Amino acid sequence: MSEPIDRCLDLAELCVRHGISQAVLSPGSRNAPLSLAFSRTAGIQTRMVLDERSAGFLALGLAQATGQPVALICTSGTAVLNYAPAVTEAYYARTPLLVLTADRPPEWIDQRDGQSIHQDRVYEPHIRFEATLPTAGSSPDERWHWNRLCNEALLRLTHPVSGPVHLNVPFREPFYPKLSGPRSRSAPRKIDWISGGRDLASVWPEVGERLRKRQRILVVGGWGEPDGERNRALARCAGIRHLPVVGDHIANLGQFPERIWAQDTLALSPRKELEPDLIITWGRGMLSRPWKTWLRQRQCPVWYLDPAGEILDTTQRLETVIGCTPTEFFRTWAGEPDAPESAPDYLDKWQAAQEKVQEFQSRILAQTQAPLQSEPWIIARLLQALSRDTVLHLGNSMPVRWANFFPLPEGVEVRSNRGTSGIDGILSTALGHAWGDPRLQILVLGDLSLAYDCAPFLNQGLPGNLHILVLNNGGGGIFGLIDGPADQPEFDTVFRQVHEQSVLDRVPLPEGGKWQTSTVAEFDRQVHQFVRADGVPRVWELQTDWQVNKRFLTQLKEVSG
Repeated sequence: MSEPIDRCLDLAELCVRHGISQAVLSPGSRNAPLSLAFSRTAGIQTRMVLDERSAGFLALGLAQATGQPVALICTSGTAVLNYAPAVTEAYYARTPLLVLTADRPPEWIDQRDGQSIHQDRVYEPHIRFEATLPTAGSSPDERWHWNRLCNEALLRLTHPVSGPVHLNVPFREPFYPKLSGPRSRSAPRKIDWISGGRDLASVWPEVGERLRKRQRILVVGGWGEPDGERNRALARCAGIRHLPVVGDHIANLGQFPERIWAQDTLALSPRKELEPDLIITWGRGMLSRPWKTWLRQRQCPVWYLDPAGEILDTTQRLETVIGCTPTEFFRTWAGEPDAPESAPDYLDKWQAAQEKVQEFQSRILAQTQAPLQSEPWIIARLLQALSRDTVLHLGNSMPVRWANFFPLPEGVEVRSNRGTSGIDGILSTALGHAWGDPRLQILVLGDLSLAYDCAPFLNQGLPGNLHILVLNNGGGGIFGLIDGPADQPEFDTVFRQVHEQSVLDRVPLPEGGKWQTSTVAEFDRQVHQFVRADGVPRVWELQTDWQVNKRFLTQLKEVSG
């Protein structure tokens, strides 16, 4: 799909599938791909109106009279501004108008090219949704981005309330289609919306009918806050309906027999028997790249549960947004008589695969040379020692990823700054939790993360319920574990911040609060004391080696394959 007309035909087809049957056009050249596509699409009646100001109000009246959204199409420049009065009226009248404005490509704005103005966000704040579509649209990611934005705009016409939405559509020349006969195109993916919340019971027959067509249903929880009510509903539904429930530790899903934690390892070597035919997900995304890649490569639809109706398409396979919380969804599913369920042997296959992962991970860790230099070995031992009602804070870069490879004890809450996934502010965030929550807060972070955020040592000191474990790999060890950086001659000077300093020099604690370790036996004694809530602040530093860490990942890939 390379010509602009192909992308516009996809948009027009999506409009029909989302209930738009009327389009009001105004003449122009830059909007030719849009005007031609809508004129050539069965199911859309087009009307030509010379003046855009009048066209906007005509579309407004048409939408109000029919009770259906109407599309508006114009060229670039001041033509766009002439829609503003009608768009503003539609905003306050809650009338659904799809405003499609052609545009010059971004490199030609402010270069005195004809009919070129700033069209991005031109109708704010009197607009329900606004986006500028990708200009090229030739790569798979660009096509996915185009499709997602179009679907989101069309859903926002009527959800959560009706009103105008704006898609700004830049085109590079040539944008007139070649007259070369019929063109083959695959149907664009439509994203549906099913209302939920208080109305979930009323729409459940439709949901249940869709579920009944699926035999291998995979539940995937994204990063989110601890929620005991959700976890109880999820565990009950998973047990009744035979659902494998996958989630990172930062999803805080709790522990129950159907809970799968080994997805990062299983994603390294995909198994055919684990292929789903439906994925149900919620939350703020997933952690590891291999797991996200695995999800994106599955050839099955994805449902996303969100009471606000956010269009979050992390998997690039989103088919349906259901406007409810996970708690409401799984409680309803578990309670419905004769509700569909996933095939029991599908859950069995996930559980068997996880047992194998645990076996070969234990074997690798037992054979680790220089274990005190191995971050996965240290993290695995730490997790085993944690007790209920502990809050575990995991630093970005590697600590949060290492923890995800291993099982987590029941009743441990996991926190991490995964909104933007930066290393700044990790210590300060954990300190804030320690001020506001009397439970033991255990923080695991890297040496550079601590160096970046050492202000709490200077200004506030450490409370007695905060214990800190620092994995000091000599600066930026993660860059030795990902493809690319370690192959460059400037690896130690451009990517890593190489140093031989102890972080304990920065810590203003008495000697009894600053720990280092020289033997495995000493580690085993210290780890059990470290995870106890004794009211004494501690900082524990372990000198690790990124090359030892890499050997663990290499062995894991070998045995999992």
